[in-house]
Amino acid sequence: MPVPDFSNCDLSRLQAAATSYLEAATLFTKKFQASAIKAKSSGKSKKAQKLSGSGQMRLGFVNGPTDEEISDAKERLRGLHWRVDAEVLRLYALPPELERELLDTFDGVRRQGVPFEQIRYIPREFGDVLTLDDFLRITDEWDATETRRCKLVEKRIKSGRRTAEEEVEFRQLQRLLMLRRRFYSPLPTVEIRALTKQIKKAVKWKTIEHVGSLCLSLTAARPQTRANRILGLPTIP
Repeated sequence: MPVPDFSNCDLSRLQAAATSYLEAATLFTKKFQASAIKAKSSGKSKKAQKLSGSGQMRLGFVNGPTDEEISDAKERLRGLHWRVDAEVLRLYALPPELERELLDTFDGVRRQGVPFEQIRYIPREFGDVLTLDDFLRITDEWDATETRRCKLVEKRIKSGRRTAEEEVEFRQLQRLLMLRRRFYSPLPTVEIRALTKQIKKAVKWKTIEHVGSLCLSLTAARPQTRANRILGLPTIP
């Protein structure tokens, strides 16, 4: 594998990504881990205390972080750390297919030394995305991606033209939009193939009513949620 010549590389994007992660990680430690230690200590000192009323619900520590807040903060840290990973990979300038192969080697491997859960990068079954940069831009960084795409659309509407560089960028953003749609709303290909086979058979026997009823069965196909797609969990029927 070729090693980047760091003396001739633009490291500004990597430095910015690393700084963003370290700042967020420091804030996470101060806000959440410190609260957890304080709560644990307080819990030990009040271990003998009981709720005054029977049947009351334990509400936890006042002003303490909720599980949802902690989970969201960890997800943000994961996205920021993956941006650092993506910038490191960019310096190696691997072919997209080789980068995806490298990312897939970590499938099922639990990452150590980070405050978030990670056992993979891109879900193995989603083969449309080959680079970590593309995957981040259609998931964690989608707001920025879509904001830029809309600005280019607006510029074309208002001025009637875009620069050649902007046209290239816009085509790239359109490609990312299609990738996002396929990731969050994948076509039920197995069901479609089975349905197509049944439709062809129905048409052969001229049972049009049967064809119509088969088409309605497609409404039963439901896209996977974001969490299931990223974690590789099965969809709940």
